[in-house]
Amino acid sequence: MKNRTVPFLSGRVLLALAACAVGAAGATLTLRSTSAVSLSDAAPPAVREEATVRPSPPAPKDPAEEQRRVLAEYAGELQRHELEPIQPGWAVPTATGLRADLDTLRTRRPFSVLGVDCRTRTCVMTLEWSNYERATETATALLHHRFVVPCARTVLMPEPPQRDKPYRTQVLLDCMSG
Repeated sequence: MKNRTVPFLSGRVLLALAACAVGAAGATLTLRSTSAVSLSDAAPPAVREEATVRPSPPAPKDPAEEQRRVLAEYAGELQRHELEPIQPGWAVPTATGLRADLDTLRTRRPFSVLGVDCRTRTCVMTLEWSNYERATETATALLHHRFVVPCARTVLMPEPPQRDKPYRTQVLLDCMSG
């Protein structure tokens, strides 16, 4: 599961819906503000309020098609990051802090930091591992690490054709939602 922040309009109904969905997946639901909910892997949340649960949309019939859709959506998010203007007063110290956090993570899980690019509200960390297995072992730590800036994180790690080759991915941080 991705650590994502989801905006909502109707607090109680969507909060309960999200709690039911992530609770079934063994995840945690965290209320970040009056207009966002953050989802992350951990213990299921305790929900005291009752709400009407709407049925979820039918599962896609073709998993490969769903994977293409998700990858295309993520590519769009990365492209929006590239188009975002750079605010040096925020971007430079944020990137410096993120690099220091990544250095801390690297002491326990070896990987390379190929770049940290921060703009106005988002950052992208480009990371590389010796192989796909090492990358997937680090994914949980990346999602749960307490970075210097509280940002919602999204990382996709599709399986490559050759799992034993170096593996590279980008972690998107949305720092206005985290």
